[in-house]
Amino acid sequence: MTIAVSKASGSESYERYGAWLRTYHPEMTIVDCSLIDMERLPEVMAACSGLVLSGGADVQPERYGAVAEGLPCSPDPERDAREFRLLDLALERAVPVLGICRGMQVLNVHGGGTLVIDIPAQVPEAGEHRGSEGDVRHGVEIASDSVLKKLVRRSEGVVNSSHHQAVDVLAPGFTVAAAAEDGIVEAIERDPEHGKSVVLGVQWHPERMEPDNPLSKNILHYFCFECECYDHLLRSNADA
Repeated sequence: MTIAVSKASGSESYERYGAWLRTYHPEMTIVDCSLIDMERLPEVMAACSGLVLSGGADVQPERYGAVAEGLPCSPDPERDAREFRLLDLALERAVPVLGICRGMQVLNVHGGGTLVIDIPAQVPEAGEHRGSEGDVRHGVEIASDSVLKKLVRRSEGVVNSSHHQAVDVLAPGFTVAAAAEDGIVEAIERDPEHGKSVVLGVQWHPERMEPDNPLSKNILHYFCFECECYDHLLRSNADA
């Protein structure tokens, strides 16, 4: 089984995505799409059974009709273009998608939503979501009618957090699956009726949580199971 990751190398933190995925299946092939020429992305995605949008730089505010106006914001326009293209290709093919941290924000902006550019400046009453040294931890409340609730089998939990941006206006077709105690959106999922693809975004970093934490392990197993089902479909079509 082959999984595309939007960026999976260059530092220890990016290497963790592949390592986390391989705890489900040690022989899984990970494709780092940041190393692939843009014109080859359709070919690559045609051979992949899942897409992980990893964490990283801020999404360019112009993509959701905003201007930073002096707010701290460090976008990566080239990466935005690459990940929006990857997401186009994945959704066209109904490939399962998991967005992590920045990846969740990409899902929301791609779908027509907007972001809070800087939580401390724009939502000063919010709690701490990014520490000066490493992750911070905070509670989340999980929506009772969400797919996420069915996966983790709990209504609340504690997650690791390292972000200064957040979902503002939710994209059409998505629902909020979890929120922090201060109201900051922490997980989104696409309505099953809205399209064929399984699409889930989490603002925390499951790839660097405790391996047995349901907010990491159960998400991993759910995503990889959906990828296995898609992989079986790919192989069946190839043999037909």
